[in-house]
Amino acid sequence: VGPLPRLSTLMAEGNKIATFPEALLLDLAPLLATLDLSNNDMSQVPPELGLSQCLKRIVLGGNPIRSIRPELMRGGAEALKKFLRSRLEGAKAEPEGATE
Repeated sequence: VGPLPRLSTLMAEGNKIATFPEALLLDLAPLLATLDLSNNDMSQVPPELGLSQCLKRIVLGGNPIRSIRPELMRGGAEALKKFLRSRLEGAKAEPEGATE
């Protein structure tokens, strides 16, 4: 999927999506305001999703995501985006070759 410059809402719940679609990140979908990827098969969400200023509603429940606490995923988009940004900043701050 290429750039989606006019996409503002994506409702793709229950589609067995296993990998977060990179086309939904800020530089390719700058106007995305509502994102519902609930009840899919995603185990990770890219921290870059937290950089989107337009994104006001994020629904990710029902995915096997273990790196984000369930209560954080049920909370508001701003709290989730803040958490994702912190993961992005943490990744940049890690020394080269560091592992978890």
